[in-house]
Amino acid sequence: MSYYFSADSSTGLTWIDPPNGESYSASVALSVTSIASEDFETSSGWSVGAPGDDASPGIWIQANPLGPAAQPEDDHTVAGALCFFTGQGSPGGSTGENDVDGGKTTLTTPSYNLVGLSDPRISYWRWYSNSAGPSPEADIFLVDISSNGGATWTNVGENLPGVNNEVWVNRIEPSHHAACTAYVVLDNHRFDDMDPHVYVTRDMGATFTDVTGNLPGGIGSYVVVEDPVNPNLLFLGT
Repeated sequence: MSYYFSADSSTGLTWIDPPNGESYSASVALSVTSIASEDFETSSGWSVGAPGDDASPGIWIQANPLGPAAQPEDDHTVAGALCFFTGQGSPGGSTGENDVDGGKTTLTTPSYNLVGLSDPRISYWRWYSNSAGPSPEADIFLVDISSNGGATWTNVGENLPGVNNEVWVNRIEPSHHAACTAYVVLDNHRFDDMDPHVYVTRDMGATFTDVTGNLPGGIGSYVVVEDPVNPNLLFLGT
């Protein structure tokens, strides 16, 4: 697909990008291949526990959450009821019932091989509360990624600047052009923040740079796509 942008001002001026009769080009996907899609209704290779885990209670479990005061009763998927969560409470139970105490608990995905894939995408849904109970803001939720089968890990959740711990990660877009590079868009509308939030990492999540730039406020940010041909062109869905 070839395309260009044209804009006319109220005074009759016209801007065309790219200029001089040139055009951008992009590939159009005719199908999507899913290499993994987890709803956790069956055993899917995710594992609980890692060296150094010492939390008690609040260990990760795969079950149907009952929905105490600080936790939803339903998982995200429309069909089915199971998901992974930390500690089973009781209906209407206290905010601190069976939460993570005394240390850490770890949930690990299987290894996913993205070699040779065109335009791979990674996304996930989570619900995380850190503002209720007798010790608010005391617990943290870390997300790490490994590129060597788990020999070493890089944190990718705590390094986003200026973002609270309960924001939704809407899309992670691995770069088509640069190794260890990915784009992330966040949705924080639940906290009355309707502004776009767009970040890039060039070191597998060790650090992130805010590239929201001069995007107008109030439009949100729900998806980001890097052009497969032009490494300097991003598309943002609002």
